[in-house]
Amino acid sequence: MPQEDKNGEEKEAWKMTISQQDALKTELVSMMKDAAFKFGCDVSELKCRIDNMGQVEVARMSESEMLKRESKRQRAKSLKALREMKGLN
Repeated sequence: MPQEDKNGEEKEAWKMTISQQDALKTELVSMMKDAAFKFGCDVSELKCRIDNMGQVEVARMSESEMLKRESKRQRAKSLKALREMKGLN
């Protein structure tokens, strides 16, 4: 779908193909594993961010972020169980 830039010219929005998404995911997983080894923690304790320039930043989550993530995971798990019980899935 064409979009307009600041100058009013049309530009084409770039979308990743499935193979490009898979390649990016594989690369991110290996980066996270390397960072986990360097930080001396588990991969599940890390977070990553990709800025608009394509730079990847990997950091360790704080305690509050880990607790928030765990509560979201528990809520999703509970909702999934409820949906299965009611036959909605």
